[in-house]
Amino acid sequence: MNTPGLRAVIQQLKETNLKENAYLGFFCNDDGSETCYMKANKEGLELYATKILEASLEMDRRMFSDKKKEVFNLPVKWFVNDSDFQFSFIELLQKTKTEIIDPIKEEHNQTWKDKLKGYVILGCFIFALISMLTGFVVIITWFFKA
Repeated sequence: MNTPGLRAVIQQLKETNLKENAYLGFFCNDDGSETCYMKANKEGLELYATKILEASLEMDRRMFSDKKKEVFNLPVKWFVNDSDFQFSFIELLQKTKTEIIDPIKEEHNQTWKDKLKGYVILGCFIFALISMLTGFVVIITWFFKA
């Protein structure tokens, strides 16, 4: 969507939205499932959409560099107080989806050295276990031979 179109949508949402009636909160289930969800009414969703669209417009104004993290601050005051957590900012990235996801995948991939360390530790544990069992059997045989 072009910039004037986004500005028109943002302006329309701001004019029709009553901030006093907006409800938006982020919550986590208490059942231990690590599932989180959003509770919101129509006004809250429109207010949140307005802020996300404003962040989109801000992308055109920012000067992106590799050394500086660009963020768009979200006003925390309109989140509900009983919310489990709040998003305080949006990190703006001027990258494609693959440029963002590929480094994350690489962080979680184990190198051959990491795998080798695991096997060496496992091997040492098995060797120590066998040595203890052998020592235990030798001690028991000494007692019964004497």
